[in-house]
Amino acid sequence: MYGNTLVLIMGEAKRRKNLGIPPREKTEDIKLPQLDKKAIQQKVRSTLYKYQIIPFLFY
Repeated sequence: MYGNTLVLIMGEAKRRKNLGIPPREKTEDIKLPQLDKKAIQQKVRSTLYKYQIIPFLFY
């Protein structure tokens, strides 16, 4: 299913190039979510202090 859509997208781009039509404009910009590093770090540290066996499981 997904492989066919990839082929169709590539086919459309090639047809547009052959016809001399400019490429389609992207309608949406992808925005990555902003991460609060201090909050994440605090959650990780509190979890590691709560479950002290976790660091030993990954070694």
